[in-house]
Amino acid sequence: MYSYKTFFDEGVLVTKFYGEYISDEGDKSLLDVCKAMTIDERYAIKIVIWDLQDVTAMSIIDTDHARVGHFENALFKLFEHPGKDAAEHLQAVEIYHIQPDDRAVGDIFRERIERVGRATRKTPLIDGNNPRGLSELLQSLDLLKLQPLLAGEWQKGEPSAG
Repeated sequence: MYSYKTFFDEGVLVTKFYGEYISDEGDKSLLDVCKAMTIDERYAIKIVIWDLQDVTAMSIIDTDHARVGHFENALFKLFEHPGKDAAEHLQAVEIYHIQPDDRAVGDIFRERIERVGRATRKTPLIDGNNPRGLSELLQSLDLLKLQPLLAGEWQKGEPSAG
């Protein structure tokens, strides 16, 4: 399951996952959130942050390239617009991760990334380590001004089955 917040002025989408992350919840959530946005809101997003700290279980199900290709095609369709270059925009969007707190879950997450990762799915190292939380990641991206806005209510979501 997940909840999310959008900051269109800053071009940021933050999604917090919790509980079990068994399949491709990240990609499904991205599709579902984008479907709820207008086309202009979709194009406003430049940074996607997936906070996986509260994920308690994870698997490597759906880590094949065919599934990723299907996801990318579905996402591309959501960005089709006669005056905009969807491929250029989607290639420029950066996805950052905050690793799960549970070490075993984190190991599975890293394996997932290795299997389906793209250069745009990255997390900057801070002093040689992954950021320890959302605040640290926001600071490294010079987006700490969003921190107080995270305290409010988040939109709830549960990825669709398809």
